Amino acid sequence: MQWSPIALLATPTSNSKTHTPTLEDVGFQVITASSGEEALVMMRSHVPECVVIDATLANAAALVTDMRNLTDAYLLALCDQDGPELPATLLELGADAFLLKPVHALLLTASLQVARRHAARQRSPMQMDARRYGDLLINFSQGRVHKGQSNLNLTSTEFRLLRALVTRSEQTVSHDELLTRVWGTDISDRTHYVRIYINRLRKKLEDDPSNPEYILTDLGEGYRFNARFESSAS
Repeated sequence: MQWSPIALLATPTSNSKTHTPTLEDVGFQVITASSGEEALVMMRSHVPECVVIDATLANAAALVTDMRNLTDAYLLALCDQDGPELPATLLELGADAFLLKPVHALLLTASLQVARRHAARQRSPMQMDARRYGDLLINFSQGRVHKGQSNLNLTSTEFRLLRALVTRSEQTVSHDELLTRVWGTDISDRTHYVRIYINRLRKKLEDDPSNPEYILTDLGEGYRFNARFESSAS
């Protein structure tokens, strides 16, 4: 699908008015919704590539879940500074990242531009085309992963994380390196991103996520992809 830089702002009207001009200045087409119900309608009719969800909206957690079920678009949550519980919950439910309010329009814009760069790289041809590990088939050019006959439906962030591990197979990749390679911004204080997404990947890839075979933990160091099951992808 051709990249179309549409950003959906699911935020109170006052916040939309604050952020829209800066986003438009860097090339985004901005559409807005002031409720979760309206945001879901806009998602279906416009198919945005980036979605910003203000966590103060009613039923924000349910909205993140519904959005993730509809799309693999980049989901960015805006959260109050009330502790880590809500941001962690939204990440578990499918958000790709979060920012703490108040959020400057330039920081919001920079975060969405990171998402655009990641999407562009994911669409670019890969030196690796496909690799098979046991019953997993990872197709890098298509951004798809199959387990047996089933498509695992990874989100774009989950796929970037898996790719970062697979391209360093049998090597330990630190939390900080994964943060940089997957999220692309200086968020070294948010290593829980990695833990949350590793858990989500394991739930999709592993037969027994509590006893993983593919994504291994090297305690105190990081994570490692186990390539001992590698075989020809043909």
